[in-house]
Amino acid sequence: MSNGVRISADTANSAVGADLAERLSAKVTTGAADIALVSAPPTEPATHVVVTGGISEAVDEWDRAVAPQTVAGALWITPGQDAALAAAAWWVLRNQTPTTPLSDLTDTNDRCLRWSVLGVTVVALILAAEHWLVRDAKADGRSRHINVAFFNLNAFVSVVFFVFAGLDFLAEG
Repeated sequence: MSNGVRISADTANSAVGADLAERLSAKVTTGAADIALVSAPPTEPATHVVVTGGISEAVDEWDRAVAPQTVAGALWITPGQDAALAAAAWWVLRNQTPTTPLSDLTDTNDRCLRWSVLGVTVVALILAAEHWLVRDAKADGRSRHINVAFFNLNAFVSVVFFVFAGLDFLAEG
């Protein structure tokens, strides 16, 4: 039974591809795939590329030439490793570990930066201001700005984050 994951493998990796497909309950296919098992630069599009064997100059050139965010992940498996086991573990971890590079912070309307990210940035600046206000407490053990820093600015943090999260929610509308 296939879970929708498509695996393509070149001739050198056909046995590894079949083993990986069995471990992941995936389907071996030709052409575009979710995981490409290759021993040379991939010729078909894939979101994840697993290179087996030694790194050649051609693979290194492909790696330098591939556009950022074209490939979601790449893994090099050295000779002597259990390629199917390593690739299966890598695939499971990649799909269970949240990763959000800045270019992936898009919403359903393909807007580049979400409002909540901007809100977190503003909150970080407010928290930095709090620390700046109480910096003199180290010298004399007290600060005349403690009330402002911890009551007023913390209340402001809550309101700012609520507003930006609300804008994010409304923008998804």
